[in-house]
Amino acid sequence: MLNKIILLNCANYDKAVIELDADSIQIVGRNNGGKTTLISALNFLYVPNQKEWNFAHSPKETLRFYFKQLDKSYLLFEIYKNSYFCILLRKDERGLAYYKIDLAYSEAEFAFFGETNGKTTLLDFESVQSSLLTKIEKLSDKDYRALLFGETTKDKSVLWLEKNIKQSTFSRI
Repeated sequence: MLNKIILLNCANYDKAVIELDADSIQIVGRNNGGKTTLISALNFLYVPNQKEWNFAHSPKETLRFYFKQLDKSYLLFEIYKNSYFCILLRKDERGLAYYKIDLAYSEAEFAFFGETNGKTTLLDFESVQSSLLTKIEKLSDKDYRALLFGETTKDKSVLWLEKNIKQSTFSRI
């Protein structure tokens, strides 16, 4: 179950943590305040094929908007399935990269921030990765799809799709 969406130097947000562990959620704000940006960020989690994304702009423009700094823009999704874990997305030289962090965001947050001249700053990815050591794993496209669309209730998949529902059908919805 998706529990939180976290944007760090992502889109128009320096830091946004959106809790989704409620029966009902409302996103309210002024015009052009980022409501659609938050909702559209779900494309990154649920639709791994960029050709099937439902953004207003091309995939290249979308990645440039959400991930402004190559090594310091992060989008995280905290998932609960038997235990907490996070899916981290960042843009690297080749495009979008997916990682799994075997911690709740509250336990991993320390790795993203440091102190510089008495001011809290967002760290680059190499620093984040070295802080998380054995708790972070880069996912291949195949591994990410397996994590997202697992076929049994025993695995830690984000979504459970019935065997007769294809991933491509879900992505179009």
